[in-house]
Amino acid sequence: MVFFMNTSNLIEKDEESGTLVQVFIYRAPKKNHDAMVHLNKHCTEFFRKHGILRFEVFHLSSTDTVMDFVSIAETLSATQDEEVWMEIQSYRDHKHLDEFITNMKKDKIGESLYQEYLDLITPSSRTIMGGFTRLS
Repeated sequence: MVFFMNTSNLIEKDEESGTLVQVFIYRAPKKNHDAMVHLNKHCTEFFRKHGILRFEVFHLSSTDTVMDFVSIAETLSATQDEEVWMEIQSYRDHKHLDEFITNMKKDKIGESLYQEYLDLITPSSRTIMGGFTRLS
């Protein structure tokens, strides 16, 4: 079974859970673990400033599987020297996400946080992302 460990603060606003989440999954060298934790603390503050409902960060802490399931680490071709990270960002709806992105684009700090992120993830790797809408 795959378990994730929370490595950053959870941001919640008005106890809303939102109907839209954006999920990001990526690999980073284990040697960058502390730097990734530090970066995500800065991202938490930055996202809070721009109105996100929730921002959670996890790193894969187990690659054990059950039945015929496949480990996400195997799917992502993660090596022994890498960690798999996952971010979950929650928004009220698509309009809220659009407002959040518009606000972030006006803030130059976001560019430096993004560059730091690119410098810390596995070179030449790509981030997997997707938007998910809550089912009623």
